[in-house]
Amino acid sequence: MKIDIPDLTQYKNFSVTKSIDAANERINYLKKILKIGSNKELLLVAKNNPQLILDNIGTLYNYLPPRSIGINPTPICNRRCRFCSSAQRNRINIEDGIEINKINLRELLKEFSNMKGQGCVLVGGGEALLACNGKINDIISDFPLRYGFNTNGVKLDKFQHPRLLRKITWISLSIIAHNKKLYNKVAGLSKKNNQFDVLYKNLKEYLKLTDDLENKEGRAPYLSAKILICKENYFFAGKIYNFIKTFGFKDIALRCVNNFELREEYRGRTLTPQDVELSFSQREKLKQILSQQTDLSENEIKNIVEKKKINEKTLDSPAFCWNILLGLIANIDTDGEVYLCNPRLGIGDFSIGNIKLNSFSDIWKSKKHREVVQKTCLSFHQMCDLSKCRHFRVNQMIEQFLLGNIELEDRNYYEKRMSFFP
Repeated sequence: MKIDIPDLTQYKNFSVTKSIDAANERINYLKKILKIGSNKELLLVAKNNPQLILDNIGTLYNYLPPRSIGINPTPICNRRCRFCSSAQRNRINIEDGIEINKINLRELLKEFSNMKGQGCVLVGGGEALLACNGKINDIISDFPLRYGFNTNGVKLDKFQHPRLLRKITWISLSIIAHNKKLYNKVAGLSKKNNQFDVLYKNLKEYLKLTDDLENKEGRAPYLSAKILICKENYFFAGKIYNFIKTFGFKDIALRCVNNFELREEYRGRTLTPQDVELSFSQREKLKQILSQQTDLSENEIKNIVEKKKINEKTLDSPAFCWNILLGLIANIDTDGEVYLCNPRLGIGDFSIGNIKLNSFSDIWKSKKHREVVQKTCLSFHQMCDLSKCRHFRVNQMIEQFLLGNIELEDRNYYEKRMSFFP
């Protein structure tokens, strides 16, 4: 029996069912290792005897690399957004000269390719396309991987080479304004800065380029726009959304920013807690603006505006953090430390190794890797702030798949393409 999967995220058209393909591959290996016949039987073992599964994960990791890697290559950015989730850590890393250089990146991508890894996501921290002294495009084009970018788009003109275009599966562009005045205010730039003009010239050119490639070859990078709503721009959210719609993006997401930087020690310095989230009254005003000025549905607006509660559950709580257990993704931070989930970035006890000290293939199947998986899977219900976890809804979908409520055939064309980036 199929179930109606609700809209589980703040994104307008984002789907977590893209992860099912990668999960299924690993589930089948796990069943062979444990001599289990069905998905439902595996789920029963997960709920009643989880240690049996955890005792055998080393064998699974010897079979399979992560489906994808997420790399935060540089703390350098060409904007100074007040709401940035990494602003203080970026500043500290810049002061200390911490980044993933050309040698680190080439060696990592070479190893990951040799391990038969498939997807590579370039993310912030800083602006990923500025990494390796602005030459990251030359490096990534040498490897047989599928790439995805999170970028502000200011350097997008450097990624138009046909050889690289055919390797890029998706690009998510962070949008903060609809005109130069607001853009410079939100981005923390001088009033005369012309970055806005450069960005939107790049968007027009890149969208035309990808449309032409899609028409010619039937495949091109999937471009989506992610409107980041903050205290400085929420009053103009409707105008920003309508402005971006005119560009012809295939997908537009809207997200209210969160407080991510807490009071904690980072590289010997104390971080100051962020205060960037919209107040209750600002969210109410935002709801009114989006209702009156956009074509978004009531449910979509509710999903964007309403603040998620800590550990809020929309389906039954999963038995495991399947995303981590099955090894769907590994995240490499700017200092080379490898983590298994985004919320743990920068927390040393959850690092499984450092690519500047050891090879990625050795890190992946190491004793420390198994220890971190065990620790995370046995405690994630108590330790994880699920309101900020990108994997919790993936875990829910995987359990629905194990129950037979979701089939591989349920995914659409885009979700199949995105399966390289679970």
